[in-house]
Amino acid sequence: MATVVVQRRARRPAPEIPSGELAVPAPPELPRQLGSRWGQLLLLLPMLTGTVATAMMFAGRQGGAYSYVVGAVFGVSSLGMLATGFGSGAGLPRKAEMMAARRDYLRHLSVLRRKVRDTADRQRDGLH
Repeated sequence: MATVVVQRRARRPAPEIPSGELAVPAPPELPRQLGSRWGQLLLLLPMLTGTVATAMMFAGRQGGAYSYVVGAVFGVSSLGMLATGFGSGAGLPRKAEMMAARRDYLRHLSVLRRKVRDTADRQRDGLH
């Protein structure tokens, strides 16, 4: 029986294992809606005025100046609801702006995810 001696080449050096930290920034903070008690009362006031006008219409007399008063109260209530509806969202970002910010952040996360996967692959190659 013969013995065959196999001469192997020298092993190539292992790839360098990446080190260091991969900084993951915190997500951007969403603006909070700060509603004060006075703001909540101002939102409630036009609705209560409309309720009072409805009660006055059904409980009151017919005709005369009374119907004009009830109509005026209804008008003031409607204008108040419009004013509080438009004023309640003041200072807050619109839905389109929020969606654009969300899209940008998700794009940033996908780039970060790609970097993490590449780093993990290089570390795995360096260990095996």
